[in-house]
Amino acid sequence: METNNQYGWAMSLLLPKSDFKWKRVMSTEDEITKKTENAKKGWILEVNLEYPSELYQDHNSYPLALEKKIVKGEWLSDYQNDL
Repeated sequence: METNNQYGWAMSLLLPKSDFKWKRVMSTEDEITKKTENAKKGWILEVNLEYPSELYQDHNSYPLALEKKIVKGEWLSDYQNDL
């Protein structure tokens, strides 16, 4: 599937509400790519990425993958600080 607004597309999907079951399973790439959009069961994947340092500057404003980090006050705009 191709999309111009992956975030908007993802946010338009229904989210699960109950009956979560967490499993640690090593799935193959083939199993992952065969999962259909409307499947009854889905996956949340934890992956290790190799991200070449030469891409850091090019992707500075739009990173390849999300990361969990504390946002420092000096990173915020004046508008965000006013909020």
